Parts: sequence; structure tokens; C-alpha cells
Amino acid sequence: MKKRILSLSLAFAMALSLVTIPAAAAETATPATSSNILNMRYSGNLGNTICSYLFENQFGGLTRVEYHAVEEEPLIVRDKDGNIIKYQSRETPGVTVEEYDSNFQLTRSLRIAPELPIWGGFFAGQDYNFLIYGANNYIEDDNAEVIRVVKYTKDWKRVGHASVRGDYNAGPFVGGSLSCTEHDGDLYIHTCREEYKDETGKNHQSSYGLRLNIETMIISECYIAGASHSFNQFILTDSNGHVAALNHGDAHPRSIELTVRYFEGAYSGPVADYTILSFPGKVGDNATGAEVGGLAETTGGYVVAYCYDGTGGAGGTRLPYLGYVDKQSGQARNTLVTSTGASTPFLVPAGLGGGYMLWNGRTQDKRNTLYYLTYSADGTPGPIQTATAPLSDCQPIYYNGKVVWYTTNDSAPTFYTLDNSGVTATPAGGTAQPTQPEQPQQPTQPEQPGQSGATAFADVPTTHWAYPYVSRAAENGWVKGVGNNQFAPNETLTFAEFYTMVVPIFAADKLADYQPPAGSPWWQPYMWVGGEYLRANTIWWDTYYVGPGVAPNPDQKLQESINQHANEPITRADATSIMWRVMGEDNATHFVPGVEEARQKLLNMGLQLNMADEDTVSVCYAAGLISGDENGDLNLDGTLTRAEGCTMLCNLVDYMLEYGWMSGTGEYIPFQLPDLS
Repeated sequence: MKKRILSLSLAFAMALSLVTIPAAAAETATPATSSNILNMRYSGNLGNTICSYLFENQFGGLTRVEYHAVEEEPLIVRDKDGNIIKYQSRETPGVTVEEYDSNFQLTRSLRIAPELPIWGGFFAGQDYNFLIYGANNYIEDDNAEVIRVVKYTKDWKRVGHASVRGDYNAGPFVGGSLSCTEHDGDLYIHTCREEYKDETGKNHQSSYGLRLNIETMIISECYIAGASHSFNQFILTDSNGHVAALNHGDAHPRSIELTVRYFEGAYSGPVADYTILSFPGKVGDNATGAEVGGLAETTGGYVVAYCYDGTGGAGGTRLPYLGYVDKQSGQARNTLVTSTGASTPFLVPAGLGGGYMLWNGRTQDKRNTLYYLTYSADGTPGPIQTATAPLSDCQPIYYNGKVVWYTTNDSAPTFYTLDNSGVTATPAGGTAQPTQPEQPQQPTQPEQPGQSGATAFADVPTTHWAYPYVSRAAENGWVKGVGNNQFAPNETLTFAEFYTMVVPIFAADKLADYQPPAGSPWWQPYMWVGGEYLRANTIWWDTYYVGPGVAPNPDQKLQESINQHANEPITRADATSIMWRVMGEDNATHFVPGVEEARQKLLNMGLQLNMADEDTVSVCYAAGLISGDENGDLNLDGTLTRAEGCTMLCNLVDYMLEYGWMSGTGEYIPFQLPDLS
């Protein structure tokens, strides 16, 4: 792949600023402000590292633990005229630890400096607390420290640590999260990583597990923990003393997979392996259409909460499911609990007899609507109830007979409690305010997710990897065949053909207003409107870069550019830049969550971007619109096939239906599909 040029100064400065010297915890007086309300647990198809935690402490109160990432430079957002519309100082990295009594009154606050540059997670053990950090090792130094597990007393005195060095780790915690459990004096950490490059030069991602003795902090096992790739990870110790680990896989296996193991001294072995849900689609395609949110045990089995689009990533709204697998029979059952779109759901066990499942609505107007239900020991969901209450990335806990979690929104925390009487919101140190419940809904009957259908194209059968995308695009009138019942899925897509797919959906009003000159080719309206309002980077460059001392004539240059490129193959980079403009261009760069993390990950993967592609690729990667092949190669200089164009289009439509346009103030403007009939 052709190398691209990118200034690394910002990324290098950020990397340096993360390396801090461990410091003693310092007491503070008031609750720390932060913003975890939009810190979602998935970015597109990939799980995120969790930064917010809550647990019952040794005093019978609650402890909040939250990691704040480094942001060295101030945040400056400008409008199209260059005026500053937002200016915000950014904080240095650190771990906030706050202790509250049972009435949510702050009793103690600490600030702990990170010990390595990458946050992994936190675990509240029975006798100790643990903070887990990492460091990148893309130079593949077998002696480099890549993971550090730091042990604290329950009173937050540092008493030791354990380190992983090398062990084929290039990037710890990449593309997933981290979960811990204890068993028989050992701590088990279930997470993920990018591995050293293979013979093809690719850093493959996989699950990764650690086992260490809590008293000695000696690591006894490091292992691939069940899946490659693995986009989210959960682990628990069950009532039989077995360790159960859950993975969200897209390749080996391409499923939600639960693996149960026994551990006895230095020996371990399998007990059972359960497939909760298999995804259709190509092995290694990051798009599975699912987000996995929780794992819990009951007396008879294991319960899994997830949302899924029913197509394996081919498009559609992600709906909430409650999965259950029976320990004795090994049979899995998946229940669709409602046909309304859902955020990544949580499970909150109240014991082996059952617990709660919680989620928010998926569309912008439903982000603060809480949906919740109880589940029984056999995995049967109860009636759905609603309230006004946002979730965050904080895992809710069962505390004093209630479900409790917290959110922040550039503020101190607000604590939410849920019980039979409904939901109550209590600002830290404030007064409880009940929210209004709505009428319960009944769940639909259990069913196995997944759909099938027939296609009108003989060369795109149901077994073709692109069948769900092509058939959906054709059924909605977004694409047409080439005649004779053929779609030609492997033929190259031109600029004109891609704009013909995109413009009627995302610039329908502009297309209706445009009158092409007499005698224009068929593609003139699509290319002109696309080039004017959803300009590919190649066309932008042709239109506005005219050389020093030359007066620009944008209309003339635009027409010259579209005449030149209309029937040329469109590159993946140009298609990505069009999607970026659909999302809101510079506004999307500033406000889509995870853009800087995506930019750094692409750099760590060895991808070099020119200045024109830096924002477009990072934003679309963070949003999950592009993910590369099974090796993660984005192949930006490569061209698109007609089938791949349908895939991009479906991904973009789903994103826009879920989030809408990104405004200059960070607000989402709802998007609706135009009537193309």
C-alpha cells in the first residue's frame, strides 16, 4: 500500500504527556467533575475501555473510581467563519477515587497519578483494589513492560504490582475492554490486545488473559482467552468454582462465545464451550451488527445481554436481546425483548435467582429514556418499564436492595437508584428526585435472531458475503442492477456510480433543485451536487488548489474535475471523505467520540495518512463505518467494487439514522431517509 504523509507531532506530544511519575494520593474537598454520559461502551463495531466504576466499600457506602484521559492541548472549536464557538481547558490524566455514604454524601476524595500511559481498567477485589495500566510495544521488545497490575489496600495504600513484559503484546486493550474476577486466591483478568506483526506484517487482535496470585503478585498464566478477534470481554467465577469468560468475536469464532474453565493449582482445563449467537457474514469482518453488554450466572445457567441488528452487520436497527444458556443441556435461547432500538444493555444480577437488564434508547431523542426489566433464574424477561434516566459506561451494581449507577455530564456525579418504586436521581450531596415511570410493555415471544430472504440478482445469491447489503440497497431503491438479472458485485465502482448511490439519500433537496445544462451526461446532476455539497477529497483538491498567483474559479474547476473523474474508479479514501462530509465534516471531527483514539490506533497500525485524509479516515474509523479486511488493512488507495459500495452505503445509512448530522455545537440533528419511491 502506498505510504501517506502525516505530521506526528500531536500524537507524539500526547504519548509523552501520558508518561507520568506515580504520586501519592492527595485528598480533595469536593466531587470531581467529568463527563461520562457519552462515554459509550462501543465505538461502531468495537468495544471501548471502561473508565467509570462503582462498588460497595468496606464502610457500607459507595466508592466511585474514574479514569480521566490526558488531553494536553485546550479544546478549541471554530465555526466555518473561523469564530471560536467553544474553548475548554483540558485536564491531565489521573484516577479519581471518591467515597460516599449511603445517602450519596461525599466523605473522601483522592487523586492517583497513572503509572503507565494506557488505561486498562479497575477491579474491586474482596481484600484489595486493583488499577490496571498498559503501554504500547509496537517495536516488539520482549523486555518492554506492556501491562502493570497495581495492588492497593481497601484504604488505597499501594502495596505492590505485577508486570507483563513482551509476551507478544504490541498494543494492550485495543478494540475491547477488560473484566476481572477472583477465585481461590488468584486474580483473573480477561481483556484483549494487538499482537506482534505476523509474516504478512499485520498486527492481529485477540482476547488475552492473565492469572496471578493476589498475595505474591506473581503471574502464573498468560494466555489467548478464547477469541480472535474479540471486541468485548466479560468474566466471572460461577457457583461451582469455574471461571466463565465471554467474548464478542468476529472471526475465530464469529459469535458471542462463552467458555467455562476449571483452575486447580497449576492445572486448568475446559469445562464447556457455549455459542450464544453466531453471526452471518465474512470471517474477520469487524461488522457483526452486535454489541455485547453483560454476563451473569443464575441457578440453572448463564445470562447474556446484547443488542443485535439481526443481519450480522448488513444493516438494520440494533435491538435488545436476552440470551440464556442452560448449564445441563448446553442449549442456548435468545429472546428479543422489544422491537425498539437499544444502546448496549447492562445486566445487574441480584443473586442467582435473577436480576435486572437496563438500556437506553438508541435514537437521539431516546438517549435519556431508560428501559428496564427483571429476568428470572431461567433467563425469562419480565415486562419492560421506562423512566427518564441516562446510563453511562458505569456498570450498575446491586446495593441495599436497589440498582445503583452514576452519570456525569461536565459535572459532579448524579446517582440513580432503581427499585420496585421506580427510578430516583440524586446529585452528589443533593436531594433525591423521583423520575416518572411509564406503562410497562410486554416482551415479544422468544426467537432466534437472524433473517433470510431472496435477491433479484442471480450473481448475488444468499450465500454471497454481500447479499444482505446488496439486497437491502436494491430493495430500498438505492442501487440498480446492470441488466439480465445481474448486479456485477465484483465490478469496479466509479465516482459517478458512487455519487448516484449517495446523493439521492443525503442531498435529496439539492438534487431536486439542480437543473443540469442541456445535453449534459446522465451523471451530471449526481456529480455536480455531490461535488458541490459532499465533495470527495480528490475533487476538493482539483477545485480549490489552483497554484500561487492564480485566481480561483470554483464553478469552472468543479466542472472540469467532475468531467475528469466521473467515469474513473473511486478510491476507498475518496469514498471515506464523502462519508465524512455526510456526517458533518469538521463538526464530526470535533465531536464524534473516539476520533483521537482512532487516529492514534491507525498510527500504531503503521498507517500513514496525508493531510487531506487524516480527519476523514479517523472519523469514519471511530464511527465504525470502515474497518478494513480481516487483517485490518484499510487499503485506502484501492478501488471499490459495487458490492463493497453497497456495504459502505448501508453502514452510513445506519449511522445517520441512529445519530443524525453533527452540528457545530456538538448536537446531533436527526436524519430521516427521503422517499425515493
